Amino acid sequence: MALAREILRASATEARVGGRTLNCKGVVRQLSEYLNGALDPALAEELQKHLEHCEDCHLVVDTCRKTIQIYCNTEPMALPAGVRERLERALAEKIGRQGR
Repeated sequence: MALAREILRASATEARVGGRTLNCKGVVRQLSEYLNGALDPALAEELQKHLEHCEDCHLVVDTCRKTIQIYCNTEPMALPAGVRERLERALAEKIGRQGR
């Protein structure tokens, strides 16, 4: 994800709340907890204020949120028998080589 790497390098956009400053790198670090609703409320508010002013971070958060929704709302597809057999054989060979 090139955009996420670019945001990690950038820190120009900052939001100041309660004497603390959250930059783009901080948004990426807190992303998982934010999307899970497990982020401290004060930090979540700080992150939301940052998103109001930073289009790049807003795009990253929105894309991650949508990706999670799509993934969680789909049913797993069964592997065709031939693919499953080749995969199991390849895994068995790999595990066998590591055990030597």
